[in-house]
Amino acid sequence: ISKVSFAGAYKIERGKIKSISIAFGSVFMKAIRSHELEKELIGMSLKELSSSIEEFVSKYSNVISPIDDQRSNKTYRRNVAENIVREFLKEIK
Repeated sequence: ISKVSFAGAYKIERGKIKSISIAFGSVFMKAIRSHELEKELIGMSLKELSSSIEEFVSKYSNVISPIDDQRSNKTYRRNVAENIVREFLKEIK
């Protein structure tokens, strides 16, 4: 049982994002992906991504809807999810 789970994958070609998948668990009623946000990232150069990370962290934060339960609280889950997606996007090279 996870407080927050994450899976991410990407492919870079010629310095641009060719494909990207970002999924979260335990921050919504079921595992969640935002195909719309992924589409916004596709075609973006690494430089553009670098300057847009906080914008995308905010957008992903709006997609998730964590709850309070016996394992954790929604504030913790939101903060962890934001930090995970931030670090994932920063590591794309």
